[in-house]
Amino acid sequence: MTAQAQVIAISPEVELEAKCLSLYEQATSLTVSNPETYAAAGELGKGLKALEKEITEYFEPLRIAAKANYDAVLKKKNDELAPVTEAMGIVRTSMNTYLQEQDRIRREEERKARIAAEEVAKKERERLEAQALKAMEKGKDEKAESLMEKAENVYAAPVNIAPVVDKTIRTAAGNITQAKDIKVTVMQLIPFLLELCEKNPGAVPNLIKVNDGPLKAFVKTNGLRAFKGLVIEEVSGVRF
Repeated sequence: MTAQAQVIAISPEVELEAKCLSLYEQATSLTVSNPETYAAAGELGKGLKALEKEITEYFEPLRIAAKANYDAVLKKKNDELAPVTEAMGIVRTSMNTYLQEQDRIRREEERKARIAAEEVAKKERERLEAQALKAMEKGKDEKAESLMEKAENVYAAPVNIAPVVDKTIRTAAGNITQAKDIKVTVMQLIPFLLELCEKNPGAVPNLIKVNDGPLKAFVKTNGLRAFKGLVIEEVSGVRF
């Protein structure tokens, strides 16, 4: 009976992994110290570049197929979510419009109440001051001083009107909570940056991000060798 050798197919991924490991080990053990090792490193770099292309050509069709499936599922999800998102926006806008109008009414009522309270306080001060003046005319200096002190201490108490809608409302579906926020829009970038740099320079790195690509293009296009705030250096490198 003749024995037959069993051939085990090696998957492309396993072959790629083996090539990766081999070239990676060569790269990590390589030291460039003379023209010969520099050339050897270049040859290794070319091999890595070729392996990069081989890996890309193998996985790219898989990625495209996976992405097509991902995109189809994502589109289906977004199609289902679209009317829900729109409906939530309608509900939220309606609720916010109501809250903002009620807040406007409340602030207006508070304003009118403050004016009324200040008017009452003013009249009370004037009354006490008039009494103090009469007491002074009658030579009752002690009483006059007491009345003037009372007049000085008359003030309008703060007015706070409670909101119509509580901050948190409990419903069968869960709690509805109001959230205060602000809206900030940069209308003039240059004046904003100048003011920011003058008033709070420490905040600049957190607020402003300079993109490397456009920055390098700006420097190259204008042929800059020096620019305030920049360090411009020419560096050498190889391409595979």
